[in-house]
Amino acid sequence: MEFLGDCGPPLRTFGRCSESPVIHDVAQTSSGPIAEEELLRVHGARVVCANYRALLHDFPHIFGAEARRRHPLPGCDTCAEAGKLCIRAVNGWLIRNSAFISRQQSLSNEVNSLIHVDPGEVRRAYRPPEYGRAAIVPIDSETRPGEARYLDLKGVGVAAGRLPSHQPHSSGLEYVGNALVDFFLGWLVDTIFARTCPGYRVVPVYAVLDLGFDILGGAFGTSPAGLQVRRAHSRPFPLMPLSGSAHEKLMIHVEMMLRLFGLTTANYLTSYRLRESEAGPELVCCGRPLAVETEAEKRKAARLIEVIRDSAGNSLDVLNVQLTNEGDWERKALEIFDFGHVRAERRFSSPLANPLRDGALRIGRITTADERSFVQPDPRIAIDADLCDREAANAFGFYTAAQFRYVPRLCTQHRVETILRLARMKVMRRDMEWARRKVEAA
Repeated sequence: MEFLGDCGPPLRTFGRCSESPVIHDVAQTSSGPIAEEELLRVHGARVVCANYRALLHDFPHIFGAEARRRHPLPGCDTCAEAGKLCIRAVNGWLIRNSAFISRQQSLSNEVNSLIHVDPGEVRRAYRPPEYGRAAIVPIDSETRPGEARYLDLKGVGVAAGRLPSHQPHSSGLEYVGNALVDFFLGWLVDTIFARTCPGYRVVPVYAVLDLGFDILGGAFGTSPAGLQVRRAHSRPFPLMPLSGSAHEKLMIHVEMMLRLFGLTTANYLTSYRLRESEAGPELVCCGRPLAVETEAEKRKAARLIEVIRDSAGNSLDVLNVQLTNEGDWERKALEIFDFGHVRAERRFSSPLANPLRDGALRIGRITTADERSFVQPDPRIAIDADLCDREAANAFGFYTAAQFRYVPRLCTQHRVETILRLARMKVMRRDMEWARRKVEAA
């Protein structure tokens, strides 16, 4: 199935399709308590980029030829006459089923500009535990048992009873710039998986939307607010693994594999840093002192301080590989989600720890740079760290987001998707002229 060339951009691939079962019952998303709420329709949303192959793979009951004969999707006349699926129809479906915001977020607050919503047009939504700014919504079509029925939306706002703020994990929103970086890095990670361990996959992001309003004065200043439309998936509850579990082994294996290519999931929000205070050295996370209460925690804190000092640095990296429930250590099969925190380094120096639900201070085994098991990037396969470090990736994402919002005649969806494809090839050390020819021939 292909789009007509004069209707929109060609059907392109942004990562492999998922092999795990589709979600057709919201109870499949988590074993924890799932809260219900209503989201409001946002006016003025646009599709920034989309992974159409993943959409068609998961929703043949919406976009397949037989489904379209029974329930035609409104598109352009040219596609209708040719009997082809129209890109405008798919984008319209995405907007109709994804452009939502929580009631609480739509109220006046310090975090975002005015959101134009339709109070009379609502969509029932579900928030599994630990979902934060994300929610699950059903599509607006009838489905049969076994057919995909839900979308996962990241950036829909805070839940009822919560107040949006600029504190970490509290705005409820997603920058379009961050969403584009997340989309790109997920595709890059899936490329690495496909070449090294094919049973490892990423949860597909179907699309990135620009919601038409701004995040005001956040961590990255004032910039367009957006949304990630992801494949609905099942997450473990709690997210953090138990010691010795297959979940723990898979997380460590993914991190070590990514480090061979110069990538890591450890980031500021999960790492522990050492800070001197009047009472002596203390551990901080996200700028806040770590609460140390039990004797086991005191012993672990002393160990962490010793490790950090011996490394001649001031931080302990904690990996942040986020797995779905589909992981299987024996078969080396898993799916991971969320990539906005992934970063590139030419060389790693800080000690690395893995998180544990049952570990003191939630820290498991610690590996230091002088140990043989500490993985460094392999220069033969490592990505271009200068192009893919956090500053470069964010500059790319936020510049593209601003161009798409404010210069729409020049920065179209097709152009954004072309830039993403060129960027991936360049990051993987391909010659730019070669990359341009490959994109033009696609």
